[in-house]
Amino acid sequence: MESNSYRNQPRRQYPLPYEPKVIKKFSPTLPILDTEGIKFTPIGKSNAFKHRQENSFQENPKPYCILHINEVNNFINSYFNNFATSSTPDLISSQEVINLIKKIKPRKATGPDGVPIKAIRMLTLNAVTHITKIFNKCLILQHFPDV
Repeated sequence: MESNSYRNQPRRQYPLPYEPKVIKKFSPTLPILDTEGIKFTPIGKSNAFKHRQENSFQENPKPYCILHINEVNNFINSYFNNFATSSTPDLISSQEVINLIKKIKPRKATGPDGVPIKAIRMLTLNAVTHITKIFNKCLILQHFPDV
């Protein structure tokens, strides 16, 4: 009894005409323009990169301006002291989040995060509680991230 299984067929020794041929192309690395000119060699490129990084991240020169440092520290401290005494906003509850999720139209398009509405509607109470905590923390810290 013969089997029509793919495994039992002999391997072909020639490529079929419709199979794509793999061609490996050499892609040269481009030169880098440095302050001293164009660098072509890998060592020249690495040295140009090294010098660029060294010039970008220089330590502030001594002597430091103590008056400016104190002024910045006072400004930061006053900001955080006023921030801590400000009134807390009205926080939301998990039930409010559940009600908002129920109001979303089922055929609405997904947002920039790519999460489908069907998945949002299937969230468990534990997940909704964590989302509510994230929302409330954003309100307390007045941090509203960009999409």
